[in-house]
Amino acid sequence: MPLYRMLNEAAFDPDAVEALTTAYDGVLAAFGLERRTDPLTQMIARKIIEHAGRGERDPIRLREVILKELAPVDRPPRPPGTGAAELQ
Repeated sequence: MPLYRMLNEAAFDPDAVEALTTAYDGVLAAFGLERRTDPLTQMIARKIIEHAGRGERDPIRLREVILKELAPVDRPPRPPGTGAAELQ
């Protein structure tokens, strides 16, 4: 998983790692990304670590800022719990 590899290279305490992981999982769910090998997951992990490096540790705020940055202009991300698997 891209986030865990990147976290090994950064210096975050256990509470921060938990917050970043929660935000990461939330962003992946919002975009319906089930394959952790999708190249977009690496971009998401980088952005989360970038914002955490600036001091943000709240998983909800991290998730929201990443969703806003990456959302297509014409199609916002799905709310949690509405991924492709749930819609079938």
